[in-house]
Amino acid sequence: MSTLTPPQWDERLSQFIDVRQVGPCEFQSVSETHWIPVFGRSVFGGTLIAQSMEAAYKTVDEDMELHGKFLRGADAQQYIDYHVTKVRDGRSFSMRRVDAMQGTTLLFMATLSFQAPEWEQPQFFAPPPEMCREGSFELMEDMPSGHQNVPSKVLLPDMSLSGTQRFQYALTHAPCTDHHYDAMVQWTYTQEHVLPVEFRPAVPTIFGNDGQVQFGSKLAYWLRARGTSPGPANRQRAILGFHIDQFMLGSIQANVRENPVTMMTSLDHTMWFYNHFSMSEWLLMVVENQAMTRSIAVLTHLPTYEEFHVCML
Repeated sequence: MSTLTPPQWDERLSQFIDVRQVGPCEFQSVSETHWIPVFGRSVFGGTLIAQSMEAAYKTVDEDMELHGKFLRGADAQQYIDYHVTKVRDGRSFSMRRVDAMQGTTLLFMATLSFQAPEWEQPQFFAPPPEMCREGSFELMEDMPSGHQNVPSKVLLPDMSLSGTQRFQYALTHAPCTDHHYDAMVQWTYTQEHVLPVEFRPAVPTIFGNDGQVQFGSKLAYWLRARGTSPGPANRQRAILGFHIDQFMLGSIQANVRENPVTMMTSLDHTMWFYNHFSMSEWLLMVVENQAMTRSIAVLTHLPTYEEFHVCML
């Protein structure tokens, strides 16, 4: 178990997502070095998403939504610069464009819309899955056309296994000579001691004995920052933006049995935010695989906080 205190986790989180202002609309990552995921080849995409959001909201104090596109891989040993363009400043709506760059290389481009809150307007949300302390969860043998991965029920956080146990069975039974062994050890260490946001599978059938997403499983995860997660609403959104990229790729395996995907990368991210939330509390993320064709997959994530949808990804 990690020995870091909540304030130490908050400091770790700052190194992952914070930017400092270096000009009127110019920002730079506070850290010169950046995390590369165990199974990744470049800087974690969530870093670019979160830091772009942080840079944009420092120029306007309203609720946001984001659409971003990854263009190039980032060098993990260089600062990342964020150039904010004030596209529009209106009474109710504002828009920003953020270009994430290293030197003259454009890494990530995002447009962010900001809206002044209108809390008196009516709201409606589809009900979340039933949250229970126990239940029967089974894999689907076939994935018929039109099937949805959205679960009707999920386990409560205190009844869900820690995400650090994902590869526990595989590490116990696989020989040390297995070509994935060292990667599984490093992944487990990273989840427990490095990443400032923890996750728990809310559906116990998600991961098989090999630690991979199982075909036919429903998909839902619990998320929570390990520290106190201080800061305004838009910072909470940036923290969620950082973590969300971990689940955008592997989840598609729940719908693919033949010709399994061997190489994946995320290109486009869109986030619509509906309500305020705190990443210091458990957030339920329900995943639905909507389509996969021509090597392109479309996934929808619906984070839920206190039974209200807070975002669609």
